[in-house]
Amino acid sequence: MNAASPDLHIRAASAADWQALAALRDLPGVRSGTLRLPFAPPEQTRRWLESLTENDMVIVAEFEGQVVGLAGLHRHKGRRQHSADLGMWSTTTTAGAA
Repeated sequence: MNAASPDLHIRAASAADWQALAALRDLPGVRSGTLRLPFAPPEQTRRWLESLTENDMVIVAEFEGQVVGLAGLHRHKGRRQHSADLGMWSTTTTAGAA
C-alpha cells in the first residue's frame, strides 16, 4: 500500500458483518450527539442486519480488512415512500485513512 492508494474498499453490508458493526456502533464518537443509549447488546446489530429489506441500501467501508464505516439509505413505505432516512457511522482511529 502507498499513500496515493489506501487499501479502502466499499461493499454491500452482510449479516456476517454484525460483530464488527456492533463494535463500531459502540464507539463513543458514533453514539455522541444521538438519542441512543450508550451501549446496546451486540445481538441487536445482528437482528438489525437480518431485518433489512429491499427498501434498505447499506454499505460498509473496509480499510486494510477492517470495517471502519457504514452508510445506509432506508426508504419509507406507503405515503412516505418518496422520502428516506440516511445514516452513517465511522471510526476516527484509522491512521492514514482519508
